[in-house]
Amino acid sequence: MITPIDILKFIRNKKYSPMTSAELADHFEISDVEYRRFCDLLQDLEFSGEIVKIKQKQYADPEKVHLTVGTLDCNPRGFGFVIPARADGGEDIYIRETDMGSAMNGDLVVVRLSSPTQIRKKRREKGRSASGQVVNVLRRANELVVGTFEKTKRMLFVAPDDPRLFRDIYVAEDVSKGAQPGDKVVVRIIEWPSRHLNPAGEITEVLGKEGDPKVDLRSIIYQFKLPHVFGQKVLKETKQVPHAVSEKEIQNRLDLRNKLIITIDPEDAKDFDDAISLEKDKNGDWRLGVHVADVSYYVKPDTVIDKDARYRGTSVYLPGEVIPMLPEILSNNICSLREGEDRLTKSVFMTIDRKGYLAKAEIRHSVINVTKRLTYKQATDILNNETDINISDEAVAMLRSTAQLAELLFKNRLARGALELDLPEVSLKLDEHGYVKDVEKVERDISHKLIEECMLLANEAVA
Repeated sequence: MITPIDILKFIRNKKYSPMTSAELADHFEISDVEYRRFCDLLQDLEFSGEIVKIKQKQYADPEKVHLTVGTLDCNPRGFGFVIPARADGGEDIYIRETDMGSAMNGDLVVVRLSSPTQIRKKRREKGRSASGQVVNVLRRANELVVGTFEKTKRMLFVAPDDPRLFRDIYVAEDVSKGAQPGDKVVVRIIEWPSRHLNPAGEITEVLGKEGDPKVDLRSIIYQFKLPHVFGQKVLKETKQVPHAVSEKEIQNRLDLRNKLIITIDPEDAKDFDDAISLEKDKNGDWRLGVHVADVSYYVKPDTVIDKDARYRGTSVYLPGEVIPMLPEILSNNICSLREGEDRLTKSVFMTIDRKGYLAKAEIRHSVINVTKRLTYKQATDILNNETDINISDEAVAMLRSTAQLAELLFKNRLARGALELDLPEVSLKLDEHGYVKDVEKVERDISHKLIEECMLLANEAVA
């Protein structure tokens, strides 16, 4: 198969004349079977700014035709800059509102510099950006927009929440979905703006009245394009994931279900990703175990769930709400290390000598059954010598030994030059309606530091 380097080498040749995708395919002798993949490769090069499409759908070297591909970053005052997609694409290019065409903030666009001489001039004049005009939009960033529905005598429109979308969006009454002035809405753009006309759209969802905390939260989710709904294909594949640990799989793993293992998490935690254990060997060295939920057993590479999780990247924590990276049946159930339930894990065992230095480490596929789930407050109270009848003496002893080890690990890290930033963190307390009723400082107490040291050492051991 042809490579991107082959294509770029050919297009950047001085003797090259712009060609269509079909003409390029003929040159590289691309078969009909490979043609679709070849076109995808051309598009990837186009979106990355390496090539551009000009008239007659021909591909060319951007520098030869004085074009630049980049992302439009608008300013609320009515202008913007295009940030070149290529790392060596030079400085940002200034775009007046009248030169934006149908482009909006965040769009991937093709820009023509105001004059070819500006390519050289912008390098000479420090502090001044070249100016240009958007000639094409390669990829739209604002198909759905969140804003406030408004009404005048003559028209209905949505004022976007994002000030960088500085044009109101017109809405016809028959596609307004019954929205009333002051409602927060989601609008789909169906006609993109031009030099003289605002965009037009249709309302897809009425979120509720502006000022309602729950409505504001939904507005933020839409505005920042947070993927908060799992698709049908993901949910269908999730149903096929086993909801219990099989005896067959247990036989293939290190069985730690009879070991004393605890979790320490915030009081309102719903998913428990990691657990710890601690023993002393016959030499008097510590054997620290960090046990992490084995998500990879349930989410195989390149499955629908895996691709969706990679797109999401992380779970998003908002006041009073969590948008999980994985469907809740995974994140809050079979992949959550809940007390008293068998769970598959990957365990990192670290042998630490009496001076607090890592002697050896090993990684094992394992199965655990968490003995006790503790909150940070419970763990801190125990370490401050308060009693809790719901926690066994063995768990208390292990917790105190782990705290001693964590203190030793911390001192060794500082001796190696580690930078300790004890930055304040706050927690918002909401009432039943979603309004903030209190703001509390989250204390980074001894139990937080204990878990931090265990996780840091585990990361060092596997790095």
